[in-house]
Amino acid sequence: MFRNFKKIAPAALAALLTTAALPSRAQVMSLFFAEAQKDGVTYCFNNSDQYKTWKESGDMGKSPMSVPEAGANGGLLVCDSEAAVDLYNLKHDKAPLERAAPKNDMPKGVTWKPGGGIDFKLSNFELKIGMRAQFQAVYDNNEYCGNCTNTLTTRARTTAATGATAITNSGTSTTLSGNPTLGESYSTTTLSVRRVKPYFQGWAFSPKFKYDIQLETTQGGSGTNLGLREALVDAELGHGVTLRVGQWKGPYGRQRYTSDSRQMFVEPALVTSTFAMGFEDGVMLIGNAGGEARDKFEYNIGIFNGTGQNPNSVGGNTDNKLLYALRGVWTPFGKYDYAETAVDNPQIFQMYVGGSWNTNTNKSGIGTASNAETKTDKFGIELGAKYKIWSFNGEYFRVKTQTDTDNYSGIFNPATGVGPTLISQDHVETNARGWFAQTGLFAIPSKLEFAIRFAEQDPNRDVGHQKTKEFRLGTNYYLSGNHYHKLQFDIGTVKRQYNGFYVNTPTTAAPVPPAGCAAGDFGCDDHEIKETQYRLMYQFMF
Repeated sequence: MFRNFKKIAPAALAALLTTAALPSRAQVMSLFFAEAQKDGVTYCFNNSDQYKTWKESGDMGKSPMSVPEAGANGGLLVCDSEAAVDLYNLKHDKAPLERAAPKNDMPKGVTWKPGGGIDFKLSNFELKIGMRAQFQAVYDNNEYCGNCTNTLTTRARTTAATGATAITNSGTSTTLSGNPTLGESYSTTTLSVRRVKPYFQGWAFSPKFKYDIQLETTQGGSGTNLGLREALVDAELGHGVTLRVGQWKGPYGRQRYTSDSRQMFVEPALVTSTFAMGFEDGVMLIGNAGGEARDKFEYNIGIFNGTGQNPNSVGGNTDNKLLYALRGVWTPFGKYDYAETAVDNPQIFQMYVGGSWNTNTNKSGIGTASNAETKTDKFGIELGAKYKIWSFNGEYFRVKTQTDTDNYSGIFNPATGVGPTLISQDHVETNARGWFAQTGLFAIPSKLEFAIRFAEQDPNRDVGHQKTKEFRLGTNYYLSGNHYHKLQFDIGTVKRQYNGFYVNTPTTAAPVPPAGCAAGDFGCDDHEIKETQYRLMYQFMF
């Protein structure tokens, strides 16, 4: 009876975890399975009590299920439930039990699709209403460090009166990690509603004019209201070109561009959070070309404020400079969805490779004694592939930032027409790098996946010993065979380097190293602090 337990147990366990969550599959009430032959009929059981009763009296219960020509030697198969039939078919490598499609009891013009929301259709209008919610449990442990100090870069300050230039530390920060009072590591365990996102999608006037509106809860004590996350309109111009206006995630960082509901791990890589574009207001051309289906190449040309999410309608951009973005992605084997993992179990090899660039100039300190202008140039590479039960995706980021600041004394006097006096000018430059690579493999296609991630980021390659390294192992169980209903768990470490340089006053001629370290020898006093995390997330999406 238990001869094939190793073969059926994983499937029974998977079905037990799903219980009623899988309408297309019967409930498995236990891990029990038994099979017997009697008078040319094959019997199977998923209920141990029913099996015992049958052996004693031959009674199969109130609602046995019979399947002609499915038993041994083409005979009759009689089982105590649909779940038992499923396990029997799995054990004998037979096709799954065919079931009638669920009845649609929606009113006329209204449909529901898992993950696609409730769909209301009229002759000239469509509205899809849906929601996704993510519930998390996170254990977090930080090693102790009472004075973890980092110097991001140096600043060149030129005095206006003399023309002399002095080099000082810039961007120096001190971090307290763990429990500074007791001098030991510190742990927290947090249960949270990580995200709740209602959305409204569809088209109006014509299917060529599509809209997408998404709201999201905010975390923390003020997180009692929904705020605007995304609001856009796509107008199809023809020949594979679409014009988009509104607010959405900018085209730099594919993982960020991909919905957080379709990720391989509980959260995106830290390097994505650091470098990728967030939500921006702007306008963008989206083009698709190549092949009859126009699915071999995608390009984006966009103009944005460059100031972030939900700016004020007047003055939200602090200057007249805008962010300009370009992106191109080659998909040689056809369309590649914006979704991580191979949960769709593709039977043909798929891949993408692409690059992106954007530049942005922002002014700050308007109306203060220090007026700064920061120019940021970003370049990125994205690469991914999937085939059957395997998938891979990774990205590389390179970011150069230059900030020039004019420091003044006094303010403009309208009575005399005399302006402020320029005291000094500062120049600060950083060259940041980052990358991540992750891969997943399904043990049970479209159900059980195991994944691994490596990532690293360096806020300035010109100054050493301040990298952040991320490593994680994860497992995902797809309750509905897709991203809409799933459990995710990962364990990982984040190691942060500190180069140990102390904060200096602006008049210091050169960075002062700790005792025993030579000037300019970044990393002489370096140390590394580890953060360990266990994260569990349940996602529910309709």
